[in-house]
Amino acid sequence: MKTIITLALCFLGVTMIHAQTNVAQSRGVEALRASKTNGMYEFVLPESVSEADVQKNSKYYELYFTPVFNSNSHVVKIELKDDSDKARYTVARFLSACGVQEVLVDGKNYTISQFIETYLK
Repeated sequence: MKTIITLALCFLGVTMIHAQTNVAQSRGVEALRASKTNGMYEFVLPESVSEADVQKNSKYYELYFTPVFNSNSHVVKIELKDDSDKARYTVARFLSACGVQEVLVDGKNYTISQFIETYLK
């Protein structure tokens, strides 16, 4: 009986660990509005994202933006190279490539697709 309970608890623990959602935090609605005009986006990435992850995933988008990652604060600053829909969409693709599933904006979580529709279009 103890073995069954122990196995059930282990299974539950593993399930809960895998169910956690990776969330990037934005600097808020006003900062995102300003980003559409100045081309500078800033996010706090999850602790699970390393500098190597940022470098590896950003190399695919070098034509569209330049990222600067602070490994201590996990802040990534993204400077778009041109103001186009495609360049802004690559920000979302980059976040997704880093394992981010949601973006927190002023206390509300948005899926990547909701984030694109609400803040990048």
